[in-house]
Amino acid sequence: MSCVGRVQLGKALPRAAQDGAKVVGESKRVSRAPTGHVLLISGAILFVASGSYAQSSSRDTLKSRFGVQGGIEKFSQEMRKAGVEIVREWIVWDQIERVENQYDWLAMDEKVKKANAAGIEILGYFVNMPPWAKKRPKDLEPASPINQKYPPKNKGGQKPPLVSKKTQTCDFCEPKDINDFKEFARHVAERYDGLHGHGQMKYIEVLNEVTVPEFFDIKNPDNPYERWLVNGYQGIKEGNPHATVLIAAFFDPIDSSGNSPRIFVRQLIERMLRDYTPFYDIVSFHSYSQKSDGIIRTAQYIKERMQAYNVNKPMWITETSSVIGINSAADHEQMAKEVIKRYVRAFGEGVEKVFWFPFVGLPTSKEDPGYGSSSKFYGLGWDFPKKTGRDTQFHPRQAYYAYRVMTAKLSGFRSAKKISDSQYEFILPNKKPVYVLWGASGRSPLPAGLNGEVKVTDYLGNEAIKPVSGLVLTDSPLFVEEVAKGH
Repeated sequence: MSCVGRVQLGKALPRAAQDGAKVVGESKRVSRAPTGHVLLISGAILFVASGSYAQSSSRDTLKSRFGVQGGIEKFSQEMRKAGVEIVREWIVWDQIERVENQYDWLAMDEKVKKANAAGIEILGYFVNMPPWAKKRPKDLEPASPINQKYPPKNKGGQKPPLVSKKTQTCDFCEPKDINDFKEFARHVAERYDGLHGHGQMKYIEVLNEVTVPEFFDIKNPDNPYERWLVNGYQGIKEGNPHATVLIAAFFDPIDSSGNSPRIFVRQLIERMLRDYTPFYDIVSFHSYSQKSDGIIRTAQYIKERMQAYNVNKPMWITETSSVIGINSAADHEQMAKEVIKRYVRAFGEGVEKVFWFPFVGLPTSKEDPGYGSSSKFYGLGWDFPKKTGRDTQFHPRQAYYAYRVMTAKLSGFRSAKKISDSQYEFILPNKKPVYVLWGASGRSPLPAGLNGEVKVTDYLGNEAIKPVSGLVLTDSPLFVEEVAKGH
């Protein structure tokens, strides 16, 4: 980051109307910003504010550790029963501002209010850039070989130019004017600051997985993520100085492959930690490793890079999941166990919040014959596909019940101590520690602190009192608590 000089930027932004779900905006805005620095990114000058926004304290983020992705507008009560404390939801730009300066907040208002009413915090992240905001409105995806296909050869045998495949994924390509995004981010943060009657959304993430070409034009040097991050951060803090801003989650730097090459992920991590720490409050990443121990490797890599640049910020995993195959009874058991292992291992590495992706998925062909989507399944539960025309209904899987047991045992914990890769001690207020234990069948020693009789709860909530000497660990995680003598 090079500081060329100090400048005064713009003038005060006009405020959009905050009352009512649909708002017709004002004429083109001039963005405001406090005194700042000048950055050079990809040959372009970028003005950024400095020292003007309060960064959130990590102590503010410890109240809600157990998260999920999506579904709050339909399944808020099912989330609440499961012990979900925070939900991650889309902020759909092209739905809210389909036409420039005209706002339709109905769907977003519903999400925020449903979460607030259920006592669940909400993290929003920006998706779906509207065509009017793009420099080339017909852009659907970045110009990357991964996301392109050749049309048939013409009569001369020559291949015509590559064309993008049409996609419905959220895409952020080169903007017509980056201030459009900054202004939109400001409106979102201000509307949901808890002071304007529309509810509160105090966590906002600036885009998502920007090393995945379907989501972001990562190979275009004229469209650096840095520009989106800086302007998104400034807009959010102008709208709500108390909002907490997350960097776009890093795709897994250890297990990334395919459409998010590891080299892109690691280069982005280096730039963000080295040069852009003033423009986010939380470091977030995703982990989709085949087994839950991948979370340990990924979290340790992120921590190592943060320490290398002296970055002292909270870490969140805003997406993790196990995509299981055949849909047998054993597969459902495996996913239920993985839910607990992923969260516990993440907390043991110092991660503050973890979000399972998604809360509700589509049914498999076995779960809903004739309409199920595939032999693979993900999600803590499933709902009927929209195309069937049936009423929404949440169908819990074993993973849902495992999640509920986990939150009942661990919600409100103050600290997590890693004893080994499969043994963890959680400290909760006014209670004896809760141990989460598993291991190779019959061969894993128990933690030294356990004595006498203990209450053992398996991953589905079945409880038993037994002596420590009779406790045998297997691949199934157990919640173990000491009990008072003469219980």
